[in-house]
Amino acid sequence: MRRRLRWVEPIALGLPLLAILAGTSLFGWAPLLPASLAVLLFLLAPRLLPHERRPELVAAAAFVATELCLAAAIVVASGGRGYLLPVLVLPMVLVCVLFPARVTIAGIVFTSVLIVAVGLGFDRAEVIASPPILYFPPLLAVILTISAMQLRNLDADTRSKVVVDRLTGLLNRAALAPRLAELAHQAEVTGAQVAVIIADVDHFKAINDRHGHTSGDSVLKEVAARLRGCLGSFEPIYRLGGEEFMLVLAGTDVEAAAGVAQRLRAAVNSTPLLDLEVTMSCGVAASESGQPFEFEAVFARADAALYRAKGSGRDRVCVGGSRTEAAVAAQDAGPAATHTAKRSASGPEPLAVEGPAVGSWRARIAREEAETGSWLVRDEIEREHLLELNRRLRKVFRAAAGIAFVGIVVAGPWYGWLTLVPPVIVAIAYNAMEFNLERLRRPEYALAVGWFAFQASIAAGFCLSTGAPMFALYLFLTMVIGSSAVFPARGVVVGVGFTALLMVIVAFNRAPQLVVHQPAILLLPLAALVAIACTGWAVGQSAIDHRSASVVDHLTGLLNRTALEARSAELAAQTAQTGESVAVIVTDLDRFKAVNDSHGHVVGDIVLREAAYRIRKCLRAFESAYRFGGEEFVVLLAGVDETEASTVAERLWEAVRREPMNGLPVTMSVGVAASAAGERFDYGAVFARADAALLQAKRAGRDQVQLAWTVTSVVAAAPTVRVIAV
Repeated sequence: MRRRLRWVEPIALGLPLLAILAGTSLFGWAPLLPASLAVLLFLLAPRLLPHERRPELVAAAAFVATELCLAAAIVVASGGRGYLLPVLVLPMVLVCVLFPARVTIAGIVFTSVLIVAVGLGFDRAEVIASPPILYFPPLLAVILTISAMQLRNLDADTRSKVVVDRLTGLLNRAALAPRLAELAHQAEVTGAQVAVIIADVDHFKAINDRHGHTSGDSVLKEVAARLRGCLGSFEPIYRLGGEEFMLVLAGTDVEAAAGVAQRLRAAVNSTPLLDLEVTMSCGVAASESGQPFEFEAVFARADAALYRAKGSGRDRVCVGGSRTEAAVAAQDAGPAATHTAKRSASGPEPLAVEGPAVGSWRARIAREEAETGSWLVRDEIEREHLLELNRRLRKVFRAAAGIAFVGIVVAGPWYGWLTLVPPVIVAIAYNAMEFNLERLRRPEYALAVGWFAFQASIAAGFCLSTGAPMFALYLFLTMVIGSSAVFPARGVVVGVGFTALLMVIVAFNRAPQLVVHQPAILLLPLAALVAIACTGWAVGQSAIDHRSASVVDHLTGLLNRTALEARSAELAAQTAQTGESVAVIVTDLDRFKAVNDSHGHVVGDIVLREAAYRIRKCLRAFESAYRFGGEEFVVLLAGVDETEASTVAERLWEAVRREPMNGLPVTMSVGVAASAAGERFDYGAVFARADAALLQAKRAGRDQVQLAWTVTSVVAAAPTVRVIAV
């Protein structure tokens, strides 16, 4: 997060520094030195963090030092200290998106005490004449930080989902990326070896085919638990996909890694899993001592060793040999192997080596975004982020509005009571709108209107005030951090521009002569507005990036189990009111295990990407396909019964089998089921029926579409009755 905020920090502290420079006629020249030192300290801290054993302590110390320097700048100012006090809030907002709640609370207390000490100790006369000058900055700090904490929590939640496999609880491909980069750097510096172990559950395809995917999932979870039990706390294991797992062991040669692999293999087949005899094969390879760690090359040798273990009877560990052996294995696997195993950080590659061009893939994504997005959100992922963040901020908004209400009420004797009327009216309307937000087709526009209306209500309150409470221009910032987090850059620019315009109008309406002669009084809150907006946008984009990764399968580019669970829950809620049918299509590539065993996992990955592309291409923009596991995909069709879904299923089936994939003939079996009209959609029940239909299709010879009603209507003595797509 500190890296993501690196570009924000110079803006957040540099712009107020420029505003202070523009206000030397009011503040004097003395504040520039401590204020410049504060900016320097805060900007130098990130350079130290990567080299520190406890980087959080360095960041906290930099915050304290920055606040003390800013306080010193206010103390030595020759006048206008009341306008400078809110500047102490800006570092607090930056810190609260980095640290947990307990540290944030301590920071708020520290900042508030500092504000009170500076105000009472060095500007007592002005504070006595207008007490809101003193209590307003701490209230502002509380309002902004509780909103920023919600942003931080959302980012942390989505960040954790990104790197954890939903089914097994192991780390996934996305988590592997930074680890590989780290190991490559360490190996280059130290010359230490790095070993790679690829483990594959033997005959796992048969478990799914004979016992169903529910049993297969249970086996995978138990295998993962046994593998974890064999490893130390700092030896993570990654699920590559399906029944494939991988370990990357730093400072380990090939012999030691082979010993670890033997221990893992023995743990898996030590006792039956769910009364099933389950075994595992492993391939092992390591980088050469004193040589750079090239993951692709080491992985290729480990994959070749796994291929040899499978071909030698399974349930064994084989060790990869030299680079020459890897080259020979790549030649045997065909041209696709030259792509090696870029399973790490690069994200989904083009969907096929022989197939659709990258341009057509990007064009399709652009078309989908045009159909599902709007000017304010790019696609459904960003829209879901907007709604999720709004749900989290809903209580915060009420708390912030309550705090602001109390602050304005207390200021009533000095600035009048009419200032309350416009914000209260808009707050009531905004609260009513929020409860209906998720029913709207384009909720982002309603939120934007709400943001603009709230800002306008603050401006109206200012215009109704008696006197000129210019120190309170920072009230315009209360909604900015949350709103900036939910909209893309163009929306933030418009919102910030509108807010800045209102601030200028208010300033010249209440105190035109003061603003003309002392522009820093307006420039300081404008600088804070930009700083807060940039902070909110940066944290919001982080959450969006992680949300995208957490719901998108890293290999195929399809949505994953997390997205499937969310969508199925959403459809269940909708059908409880509408009673419409929802169909579930479960697909499984036939004999895909043989592709991996005979041609290697690199070729297998290419086939999966191509199959995913063909499936997605057959669906409309609002119909989503999900990678359920290994070579299994699920499609949800809202408002579609079983007969209509069978037509879609046949289209998917035909698209996959129509042309070879990377030179290999690939077929697919499909199971179809749907909820009954008038009933609430129960995903678990409908999926179980579709999975049973898929199982029947497998038993009946594969390469066909099977409807759930045919499975339940035939007697056990006639298992050959089926619906075959022709």
